[in-house]
Amino acid sequence: MARQLATPEAVFAAADALVAEGIAEPSVKQVQERTGGSYSTVKPLLEGWAAKRRSEASTVVLPPEIEARGREFVQGLYAHAVRAANAAVAEPLAQAQDAQKKAEGRLAGAEAEVQRLEAV
Repeated sequence: MARQLATPEAVFAAADALVAEGIAEPSVKQVQERTGGSYSTVKPLLEGWAAKRRSEASTVVLPPEIEARGREFVQGLYAHAVRAANAAVAEPLAQAQDAQKKAEGRLAGAEAEVQRLEAV
């Protein structure tokens, strides 16, 4: 007799039933006993069920006032980080700009000297 094929619906229902019975993490074997599916069919379906369950558990709806205060906090934190980053690069940027001006001055002097020597 052919082995019974476990469907996603059957695996999910069996896993939900096991959780309702107090089993926090249903095993492949426990689900197989209820669905009759093979290990290679049940295991990926059970992993999908567990991933969906973790995803749903981590989704929390925040009250609007908490969300607004959190947004204000994150915006303030980001603004502080931007100011700190700008302050950290201000001095090296000024030094680089100063070095660029000096190099441009030396280049202009060298070009003037080349023109003078070419005229001689």
